[in-house]
Amino acid sequence: SAQPSEFQIRDSNWHSLSYLLNRLGHECHQGPVLKDNPYQIAQFLNTESFDILVTTGGVSAGDKDYLPSVLKDIGARIIFHKLNIKPGMPMLAATVNKKIILGLPGNPVSTYVTSLLFLPPLLSYLMGVDPITNWTEGILENSIDHTGNKEWIIPAKLVNGFLKPLKRLDSSDLIALAQADVLLRINSPKNKGDAVSYQRII
Repeated sequence: SAQPSEFQIRDSNWHSLSYLLNRLGHECHQGPVLKDNPYQIAQFLNTESFDILVTTGGVSAGDKDYLPSVLKDIGARIIFHKLNIKPGMPMLAATVNKKIILGLPGNPVSTYVTSLLFLPPLLSYLMGVDPITNWTEGILENSIDHTGNKEWIIPAKLVNGFLKPLKRLDSSDLIALAQADVLLRINSPKNKGDAVSYQRII
């Protein structure tokens, strides 16, 4: 593949999202890269045909994060915007003209974590089938020092029936995510042997 220039980054989000959707048995198409331009974003949302639109980036609190305001301007119903989780806090969900829009954060780990949390149950619900992913309980092999009021999503490995946390995720640490086979939900300090919720990574 081409070498990115000094001011470019590789598009890892399309690869992770298309991989997940293909694993779930769904067809997906890559849309255009839209500029940080409210008119261009609104025009795309109003004219393109889709059942579910998954976007990455443009949903946080930056000066150029226009998607939330554009959705409001075109009459969309904002179901939620910002979650009490880390990584993935800026996520947005909305509907407009019978279209479903999931606005995922742009950082690679945040993109994949939020897509894994929300896309499988949403698609299963729309198809009227049981979800392919479920949260279940397991036992921690190591303690976890939790701080703050956000729920942490932490990568871990399931080893001999025990959950071994790898490290706390930041929103760009793809290596830790690639090494994990489950995600943990942690909202308070945990000791070795405590039961916690986990979900397998597809």
